[in-house]
Amino acid sequence: LGRSCSVILSSGQRLNSFVSDILDAALIQRSDFVLLCESICLSDVVKYVCEVTRPLLKPGVKLINDCQVNISHINGDPSRISQVVMNLVCNSIKFTEQGSIRIFTEDLGDQVKLAVQDTGVGIKPEMIPHLFGAFRQGDMSNTRKYGGVGLGLMLVKELVDAHGGTVETVSHTKGKDRGTCISITLPSPPQSAHTDANGVADAGRVERAECGVSD
Repeated sequence: LGRSCSVILSSGQRLNSFVSDILDAALIQRSDFVLLCESICLSDVVKYVCEVTRPLLKPGVKLINDCQVNISHINGDPSRISQVVMNLVCNSIKFTEQGSIRIFTEDLGDQVKLAVQDTGVGIKPEMIPHLFGAFRQGDMSNTRKYGGVGLGLMLVKELVDAHGGTVETVSHTKGKDRGTCISITLPSPPQSAHTDANGVADAGRVERAECGVSD
């Protein structure tokens, strides 16, 4: 009963996210989109996404959170960054029948890299350039098999671009390296935005700024 309740709750939250994706796609197409940016803890976002999505995993698949708390502060819109991470993890869950999905971070100096790496079906090399287009999936036959409308990764690309970040994809469909790793880089806030002189986190000292999506 407990697992059934968790699945129902997670499915409801995913439905809400799906509706948000559709609405946001329309706003982005009209270039009518504003981000409210502040210093946020990326590891907290990942922890929340893992809690929501874990009940959706297929039997035997592991969801591994390897985010490093001490390097995971970024400058971004909390709700939009949550949307990005949610879409990346749910995309991996959809295409991973066995093995694992690993989320990890890396300090790049003035940026933080977050990657979602899975042992799923992989993406054909010729499809990767089209992966982030609207209503596209790595293989359009997957739409029938796995469901979805192909908006999630398009929104990932648009939202990460709006934050001044980048998206990269590495994927293999065969062999021991089969699977996909999608990584995003996002700007780190100034050091003072999330730590004091002794390096202690101060969640109350943040700056907010509006940044719009331009044509």
